[in-house]
Amino acid sequence: MTVFYGAGAEKREGGCAGGFPPEDNSHIKGRRKGCSSFDVHVERYKRKRRKREERKERRKREKAEERWSRSEFWASFDAALDIGVSQALTEEFKEQYSLSVSREYYPVKLPRPSRCNPFKAAALKAYEDFLAKQDIGVSYTGLSYMNNLSKNNSSSFTSFYAWEGLAVRHRWCASKDYVKVIEPYFKANLEYADSHVLVFQPMLSFLFSSFGLEKPSYIVIPYTTRFHESYKRKILKQLEGIYFEEGTHLILTTDLDSYPDIISAVAELRRRASKVLSFLRRELKYYHEFREGKRKKPPRRHFWKGLEECSSWIFDFSKGIPPKKLRYICVLEFSFKRGVGSPHLHILLDRIYLNKCGLAVIRWGIMYPHSYQMKVVRFRGLKAKKYVMKYAKKLLIISSESSESVWYSACLYWLTGRRLFSTSRDLMSSVKKKEKRYLFLGIFPRLLRGVYPIEENLARLDDFDFREEVRFHDEWLWSSCIRKLKAG
Repeated sequence: MTVFYGAGAEKREGGCAGGFPPEDNSHIKGRRKGCSSFDVHVERYKRKRRKREERKERRKREKAEERWSRSEFWASFDAALDIGVSQALTEEFKEQYSLSVSREYYPVKLPRPSRCNPFKAAALKAYEDFLAKQDIGVSYTGLSYMNNLSKNNSSSFTSFYAWEGLAVRHRWCASKDYVKVIEPYFKANLEYADSHVLVFQPMLSFLFSSFGLEKPSYIVIPYTTRFHESYKRKILKQLEGIYFEEGTHLILTTDLDSYPDIISAVAELRRRASKVLSFLRRELKYYHEFREGKRKKPPRRHFWKGLEECSSWIFDFSKGIPPKKLRYICVLEFSFKRGVGSPHLHILLDRIYLNKCGLAVIRWGIMYPHSYQMKVVRFRGLKAKKYVMKYAKKLLIISSESSESVWYSACLYWLTGRRLFSTSRDLMSSVKKKEKRYLFLGIFPRLLRGVYPIEENLARLDDFDFREEVRFHDEWLWSSCIRKLKAG
């Protein structure tokens, strides 16, 4: 047998039976001693996935820091803009209000709706003047941020709405005087509605005269608002047959001292109530997905104030399983019998019961620091139309025999432009649209030019010049009424 000596021969002989043992390949990258190729691929895949997740987390962190820096920049920019606008308004209105140099003053500018009748515009202006006299030293311009200037001329930026630690305590809500400023214009608006009618003309009315046909007559409808008795029938029609067998009654309150005016207080209350309803709707969705196996884990909870332990779900299952869809009725109320008109919301939840964790999340996670009080009551057997009508009679629908609290509540509904109640979509009855046969001609006084009764002189409305003269006379009459109210 021929034996070959050398490196190549040693390698060949080492791989044969009885030769040298195989070499250790553990030095190869990614392979450990005693590991198969499959384990190597698994380790490599895990390492790549960890790196990919680290890159993703780093990108998320960088984007969050970028958003935070942008928000801080725009916050400081808006605050600086507020200071400039406030100083410009101060110089503009300094002589009008005869302010002394030693006291800082910034006039209040309330937001105006896009469609605002002259009576409401005048009421907003009178309310602005009242707030300006009450809140001397507090800066508020109706923009996204406000600046609070103290006596030592040091400034601190605070949010438009109330937050924890806000030093500003407004004095306009110390009494009901702010509603007395609005009330004359509200009564003038009701008088205007009572003395006017809505007139509709037939569609394509010019064709009737051209073909020699008899022209249909105009339709005259009384000009009513939600403060009249006719609003009752509308509520009963909308809420017909709605019945809540059992559920929870939430009462969300408002701290008026932290807000510069009643409009911003109501707007923030409605915003936070919408967040409460969205939170409940989301929790119902998560819970039923968990029951059906579409969701593996309950949502993560935090520990809230006054709560030693927090459960996985916010519902009290001792009363049964909650429904899949959220059914609710929300009623806005202004408290005048035992308060100065602080707005609060009554939310009726159908077949939903909350445990301590759910109430803590709503109280401390959503409503705080807008309000510090929240009441929870359980009910059984409730007819929606009777419940809403109770508040409509004592807050909204007014008459000559109505009490002072009813008048004041109706004033705030009118000024803020908020509805008395709202419901979930499945509770609202659908109204079929009727075929349009008449066009809206306009709002006309019951006495045309103060002489002609409109029901007996509808033919005069065919004359365009006469209609314009009637409108001009009516606008002059009611604008003079508003000027008299402004003059006091």
